[in-house]
Amino acid sequence: MPTVQSLDDLIARKAAEFADQITAAAGLADKEEEIRIETEKQLAFIQKEAGIKLEGRHEFTVASGRVDSVYDRVIIEYKNPKSPADRIGPKPDSPGSRKVVEQIKKRFYDMRTQHRQPLNTLFGVGLDGNHFIFVRFRDDKWQVQEPVEVNRYSAERFLWALFNLGNKGKPFSPEYLAGDFGSESELARRGVCTLYNAIISTDHPRAQTFFKQWKILFGEVCGYDVDSPSEKIRKLAEFYGAPTQGVGAAPLLFAVHTYYSIFMKLLAAEIVAFFHKLPTPLQKMMSATTTAKLKREVEDLEAGSLFRHLNITNFLEGDLFAWYTSVWC
Repeated sequence: MPTVQSLDDLIARKAAEFADQITAAAGLADKEEEIRIETEKQLAFIQKEAGIKLEGRHEFTVASGRVDSVYDRVIIEYKNPKSPADRIGPKPDSPGSRKVVEQIKKRFYDMRTQHRQPLNTLFGVGLDGNHFIFVRFRDDKWQVQEPVEVNRYSAERFLWALFNLGNKGKPFSPEYLAGDFGSESELARRGVCTLYNAIISTDHPRAQTFFKQWKILFGEVCGYDVDSPSEKIRKLAEFYGAPTQGVGAAPLLFAVHTYYSIFMKLLAAEIVAFFHKLPTPLQKMMSATTTAKLKREVEDLEAGSLFRHLNITNFLEGDLFAWYTSVWC
């Protein structure tokens, strides 16, 4: 089987070359546009090899002016390396360093106000070809790193941010995952309710067999009869929008477990596929033109085909929570 290079490996390998080309351009440049052009040129080479298309917006207008480049949540301000007033100095209190930091902070506020981007999801970069300066907003305060020389290590950090935060879509951070898929999300409520209705209404042998096996295993772990109704189960049903009258404790808990099992499988597959430059299972599902094709993609996920392709064994082998594929209609 051919070796699949991860995105991290590619970035680590390309960082030194990227840094060399940018510093060489800085030696010849007499305006900031030349640094931006060389940066975009080098990024194009890496994008081609990575098979990832970064969607950048350049000279992007916001309330405080024009941002040189925006890649989703990464904001880049380029500076003229020959200008005493604008170039980024080796220290944070140099005129150019202070100037670009204040400029980036304004861009953060503009992106929050105009584009609803939370401050703590943005990554700001100042670059004059000789120095980087990185700006973030974390724990309700600004985090400004001292200027660093453009070298393989600083370039690797820049590229990592760009190909992760700058790639279209939300980051795999706890706050985003909890907000979109956690128990209080509309998706979770609809998902659990749908799975609950499916398991109580099906007599499919495979689904019922998996359900019975789960009841035995879960009962042994929790130490009580999972079929026993309780006020907590009624409140749980109400929370997820399932019928509270005559609610089945075991089917409801089974539905909750199934929902989070599906979520974890999708999340793991998305991350693995992303870092190995492979089409993600979700992309394939979104491209399915019929219900039958969508079902095949879901069954492929449940069978762990992606992980076997990467020689990751015994990760997903078709567990008890794959029962829903049997009642797919």
